[in-house]
Amino acid sequence: MATDDNRTSSRGRSNSDRGSDRSRTSSGRDGSSSRSRQPERSASGRSGQSGRSSSQASSRSSSGRSNGSSVRRDGDSRGERSRRQYDDRRGDNRSSANRERRYSSERRRDDYDDRSGRDAVIRKRAEAERRRIEKQKRTQKLAIIWSVFAAVVLIAVILLVVNKDKLAKNFGSSSKIGFEKSEDPAITGLVEDYFNALKTCDQNTLKSLVTEPASFDDMTVYEGRAEVISDYTNILCYTVDGYEKNEKIVYAVFNIKINGVESTPLDIMQFYLVEETGKYKINNGALPNKTKNYVVKVDESESVQKLYTMVKEDNESLLASDPTFAEFYNKLQ
Repeated sequence: MATDDNRTSSRGRSNSDRGSDRSRTSSGRDGSSSRSRQPERSASGRSGQSGRSSSQASSRSSSGRSNGSSVRRDGDSRGERSRRQYDDRRGDNRSSANRERRYSSERRRDDYDDRSGRDAVIRKRAEAERRRIEKQKRTQKLAIIWSVFAAVVLIAVILLVVNKDKLAKNFGSSSKIGFEKSEDPAITGLVEDYFNALKTCDQNTLKSLVTEPASFDDMTVYEGRAEVISDYTNILCYTVDGYEKNEKIVYAVFNIKINGVESTPLDIMQFYLVEETGKYKINNGALPNKTKNYVVKVDESESVQKLYTMVKEDNESLLASDPTFAEFYNKLQ
């Protein structure tokens, strides 16, 4: 019974404790008769136990296989899910990385476009500013050129207005020279006083009428002339404006009384009058070259040449009609 109880208790135990019970039962038993009967029961019990154990083992193995397969399936499904999750995460990471790269690329492109746009705007503004400055410089140059041109024209007009008479006298036709008979007593009186002083050899008067009084320090020449020509009559003065303002060229046409000659031939003398201290004087000194050239042109004018022609024709007529004048004339030659 003890053995049956032991078997019953051993059967009621879990499969995992049977091995240890058997070891303890085998070790705790002595060599009594019950031990001899025990082997048969033990054998039959073991065979029954082994059948039960094998069935239980098979059931456990089958259940273990089923559980293992289910665990493997669960593990596979979990692994698959993990892989999918990993793949999803990796895909998400790749997608986010790709998005980041695309974003970075787009941002760099946008930045480049922005910089390019800003550079283009800066270049356009710089080009516009350069063109504006160049246009301003051209405008300033044109303004300066036109200002200089206008100033030159204005100066030319002023000079033309101020010196129109001089220009006409220097460059105009000789027939256009203003030639007129003078009625100015300041001019005619000066010329008459001069001829009267020559006639009488009045040295002081002569000196007072000219710009170079020293030329009359020696009166020898003028005294010899007074012995030949005793008088100057019918004095007519023809005037032309001088080179400078308040200057006059005077052509005096007069008759001379020659001692020993019956007729009174015509003669002509030129004077250049300048104004000093409010009155005219005869310039008996050297004239400036410009004034001298101007006087030459006036002499070549048609009006003045008519005076010289008139005097010459008168002298030629007297040479033919007055032997005393012809004799005097030949002595001068």
